[in-house]
Amino acid sequence: MLARWGTTLVHRRWLIAITTTIVVLAGGVWGIGVFAKLSQGGYEPDGSESVRVAAMLGDTGLVEHADLVLVYTAPSPRGINNPRLADRINTTLDSLPPERVRGVTSYWSVQREQQEALSAMMRAQVAGQPQPVAPAERAAAADALAAFSDSEQQSGVATIKLAGDSVEDLFANYAAIRDSLPVEGAELSIGGMVAMGEAMNARAQKDLAIAEATAIPLTLILLVIVFGGLAAASLPVVTGGLAILGSMGILRVISFSTEISAFALNMSILLGLGMAIDYSLFLVSRFREEISRGRDIPAAVRAIVATAGATVLFSGSLLILALAGMLLFPQPFIRSLALGGMASVAIAMLLALTVIPAAMAILGTRIASHRLQRTTNHGASASYERLARWVMRRPVTIAAPILLVLIIASIPALAINFGEFSARSLPKNEPSRIATEMLAAEFPAITASNAYVLARSTSASEPPPPGQTDRVATSLEQLDGITTVRSRGSHTNYTVLVATLAEPPGSEAAHQTIRDIRGIAPPDGIEILVGGSDAQAADSVDATRATLPIMLLVIAGAALVILFLAFGSLALPVKAVLMSLLSLGASLGIVVTIFQFGYGADLLGVTPAPLDVGVTVIIIAVLFGLSTDYEVFLVSRIAEARRRGASTEDAIATGVAHTGRIITTAALLLILVIGAFGISSIPMMRILAVGMVTALVLDATVIRLLLVPAVMKLMGESSWWLPRPARAIYQRFAISDH
Repeated sequence: MLARWGTTLVHRRWLIAITTTIVVLAGGVWGIGVFAKLSQGGYEPDGSESVRVAAMLGDTGLVEHADLVLVYTAPSPRGINNPRLADRINTTLDSLPPERVRGVTSYWSVQREQQEALSAMMRAQVAGQPQPVAPAERAAAADALAAFSDSEQQSGVATIKLAGDSVEDLFANYAAIRDSLPVEGAELSIGGMVAMGEAMNARAQKDLAIAEATAIPLTLILLVIVFGGLAAASLPVVTGGLAILGSMGILRVISFSTEISAFALNMSILLGLGMAIDYSLFLVSRFREEISRGRDIPAAVRAIVATAGATVLFSGSLLILALAGMLLFPQPFIRSLALGGMASVAIAMLLALTVIPAAMAILGTRIASHRLQRTTNHGASASYERLARWVMRRPVTIAAPILLVLIIASIPALAINFGEFSARSLPKNEPSRIATEMLAAEFPAITASNAYVLARSTSASEPPPPGQTDRVATSLEQLDGITTVRSRGSHTNYTVLVATLAEPPGSEAAHQTIRDIRGIAPPDGIEILVGGSDAQAADSVDATRATLPIMLLVIAGAALVILFLAFGSLALPVKAVLMSLLSLGASLGIVVTIFQFGYGADLLGVTPAPLDVGVTVIIIAVLFGLSTDYEVFLVSRIAEARRRGASTEDAIATGVAHTGRIITTAALLLILVIGAFGISSIPMMRILAVGMVTALVLDATVIRLLLVPAVMKLMGESSWWLPRPARAIYQRFAISDH
C-alpha cells in the first residue's frame, strides 16, 4: 500500500507538494481566528454534582461570589476612613457600567449604608418613631465593616460580580472596566479568579511568542550541524511551521462545536513543531541512507515511504491514540488539550507522508550530499553498533540495575496529589497572585471558601420543612472542617445553606470536607447536593482519579494492537508497553519529587503544590506516546533486519547502529523545542517541560540504547513469537511493505 503511494508521490511530486502546502497555509491563515475563540474555563467536570448545583442556583440571587476582589490601600493618617478618599472610591465603583457589572460591595458602600441607617434611626428617634434598624442588623453591618478592612484601617476591600454567562464574557467585561478602577490617593491591588485567569492568558500568549522565536532558529542551527547542509536542515523546520499552521486551522474548525482552552494552542504548537521535526529527521536520514546504497532518487523515495513512512504512520497513530485517551475525562479543559495535540500530530504525520517525500523527489541530491553517497556504512554508526554488542555480552549486568533505579524513581508517583488552578499556578511575582495571597492572609472572612449545600425535597415541589433543613444544618455544624453555617433562603424545591470551610481554598483538607458533607445522612425525603468552587475542584480531582486507570488501559491496549501490526510479534509489544510504563513512572516520580514534595522547586522558581489535574494528564498521555514512539523507531528497524535473515543478536546491533544516532538527535531537538516552552514563567508549563525532558533523556539513552538491547538479548528468539492465528491476522492487516 505505502509502496504504491511512494510511486504516486514520485510521479505527482509537484502537484502533491504544492497542493498540500497551499491547503495547509490557507487553513493556517483562516485558523488565526481561533485566538478569538479560546476559552479560559472548562475545569469543571461535565455532569458532576457541583456543576448541577451551579446550574440550579443560576441567577436565583441566593448566593453571590466575587469575580474580582479589589484592595485599596491608603497609608495616610486617616487611612481608608478619609472622607474624600471614600467619596472618590464610591463614585468610581458606583459609575461602573451595569452592562459590565452586576453588583459591587465594598468597605465604603457598607460604611455609607451604615451611616444612612444611623441617620434614619436618629431621625426616627427625634420624631418618636420605632427604630427602623434592628440591633441584629447593626451587628451584621459592623461585622461586614470588620471583614472588609484590615486591623490598622489602612486597606479596604471591594468585591465585584461581573456580568456575563461565560468565562469569555467575564474576561471581556473585566478588560472593559480594568482601567477605570484605580483611584487617586490609594494603591490598588486586584485579585480573584478572573484577574488570575486573565493574567494566565496574557502570560501564556507572551511565553508562546518567546518560545517560537527561540526554538525555531536554534533548531535550524542544530539541524544544519547534523545534516551538514541548509537544504536538508530547512525541510524539518519548514514542515514544523506548516504543522503549526495546519493545527490552528483544525482547532478553529473544532471550536465551532466544542470549547477550546487557551492552553490547547500551546499544546498544539509544542507537539506539532516537535513531531514534525522528529518525523522529518527520520525520513531525511533514511533517504540519505537509501541514496548511499546506490538507489536513484525515485527508488529512494519509494523505499523510504514503504519503510520509514510505515514507521511514522505507526508512531503518529500511537501518539494520537495516547492523546485520544484524554477524551475520556469529563473536564472540557482536558478534552480540548487532547484535541489540540491530536490535531498537530495528525498534521505532522500527514506532512511526513506527503510534503517531505515529495520535496525529496524534487530536491534530490541537494538533500543527499555527494560525500554521503560515497560512504559504505549506509547510515549505520559503528560506535552505536559496538555499544549494542557490548550491552548484549552482559545483559543481566546492564538490565538489572537500570530496572531497579527506574522502579525506585517511580515510587514517588504513587503519592501523587491532584490540584486545580489557583494562585500558585501563576509566577510568584504576578500581581494578581500577590493580591490573591495577600487577601487570603489578611481578609480571611472574604476569601474563605464556601460550600453551597442544597437540602432538596425528593418528592414535593416545595422546599423541605424548616425542621428538616435545621437537621441538615446541625449535621453540618458538627463537622470539624466547617466554621459557620447559615441559611440563604429557598427556591422551588430546595433550601440553600452556606457552609464556610475552615481549611484554605483548594487544599486537600477542604476537598475532604466536601466529601464529608456528601457523606451526611439526610432526613427522609431529602437529598443533599453540594456546590461551590471547592466542590467543583473535588469533583474534578475525583473524576481524574477514577478515569486515569481507564485511560491507561485504553492507550496500553491500543499500543499493543498497533505494535503487533508494526513488529509482527506478540512478545515485543508487551515488552514495549512495559518499558513505556517504566519510563513514564520514573519521569512522573521525578516531577512529583520536585513540584509536589518541593526538592529543587526553588531552583525552578515554583511553589510546591499538588499537581494540576490537566498538566498531569497531559504528561501521562504525551510521555507514554513519545516513549512508544522511540520504541517504534528502534524495534521496527530491528524487525526489518530480522526479516532480511539476520540473527536476533545481529538484528539488534543493526537496528541500534542505524537508529541510535537518529533517536539521540531527535530527542535532542525535541528537548530544545520543549526547553524553549519550559522557560515559560507559568509553573504548569515548567512542570510539563521537566516531565517531558526527563522522559526524553531516559528514553533516548538509558532505555533505548541500553535496556532494550539487554532485554531483547535475554528474550532471544522468543522476541519473535507469533502463533499461527496471530500470524494470519498480521499478514492480513499489516500496513508496512516488506
